[in-house]
Amino acid sequence: FIKSGANLSDQDIEAEALIGVAQCYSAMGQQAAAIKYYEMAVEKYKKVENKLGEISTANSIASTYLNFSSLQLYKNKYQELNSMLDTVPVELKNSREYKTIAGSIAFNQAQFDLMSKQYDPAISEFKKCIALFEQSGNIKKIPSAYTSIGLACLLQATGVHDKDPVKKAEGIRQAIGYFEKALPLAKEFGLLEQQWDCAIGLGSCYRIVGDKEKAEINLRKA
Repeated sequence: FIKSGANLSDQDIEAEALIGVAQCYSAMGQQAAAIKYYEMAVEKYKKVENKLGEISTANSIASTYLNFSSLQLYKNKYQELNSMLDTVPVELKNSREYKTIAGSIAFNQAQFDLMSKQYDPAISEFKKCIALFEQSGNIKKIPSAYTSIGLACLLQATGVHDKDPVKKAEGIRQAIGYFEKALPLAKEFGLLEQQWDCAIGLGSCYRIVGDKEKAEINLRKA
């Protein structure tokens, strides 16, 4: 299809086809090939002056680096993305599409912070992406963000604050709260992976506070 050079009325369709190829390579574990096709799609969006398409695809490149644990490459791309967001015209920044893209960029950065054990920055970025997803109507990603905040609170409580009983107890309390926020949304949207994450998280939290009954209930659900 791409090689056919078909003259189609939708100027974005060739870029979208390239993105589809990139996603296939990413799913097969071929990072370099995925990046190659995403970069080709970026150039197509530039050619037709689709700024949001360009940024969204650049964010897919950042996601690919993150998924393959190419963290320095991710950091470089994240800085580039922030510069790209600054160039978006004001009228586009009020659009749902812009807010969805900005939310996805924030989500990736939150995941990076979580992987780097930077729990407070991760929680802040996850909250930012939740607000953007709510504004854009892209609410299916919100359960994952709530679950990730719960995980960040749990890891911080059992790591950084492990020897501070007050902070540890508060962190566990917050973790439970976020897992419980995420769970009904995950069920509503049929997100099985998030439901599993919530059940594991809740089971772990209740086990730490000594509530064996609730711990067992949630771990059995998982």
